[in-house]
Amino acid sequence: MGIYLVDYENVHNDGVTDIKKLSASDRVVIFYGDSIKSIPFETHVEMMASKAVIEYIETHKVAKNYLDFQLATYLGFLIGKGEKGPVYIISQDTGFDSIVDFWRGRNIEAFRLSLIHISEPTRRSYIS
Repeated sequence: MGIYLVDYENVHNDGVTDIKKLSASDRVVIFYGDSIKSIPFETHVEMMASKAVIEYIETHKVAKNYLDFQLATYLGFLIGKGEKGPVYIISQDTGFDSIVDFWRGRNIEAFRLSLIHISEPTRRSYIS
């Protein structure tokens, strides 16, 4: 089971290429804002074909790092509710590395990946 928090404004479609390979025990939360006006139809088809639970969180304000802070806050909320990970922040933004370091220092499996990538034999996610 994994939780994937996707900074869609940062990774766009490239960040969710393997979403169809996730299992029913995985959860994907897509964070997007006003700068993303649409998601290509093919990407919607892949998301709908995924067995994972998919949730969308829209941000309505446009400001530097606004979406990033909401994603980080949501991660803290999940951990506060008892989630132990693994949690994957899908973003190319290295600013999230400090959040990963913080939670890993508290024994939470947290990772930042540039995209959802599943290695089939082991079903583990790896940085691409």
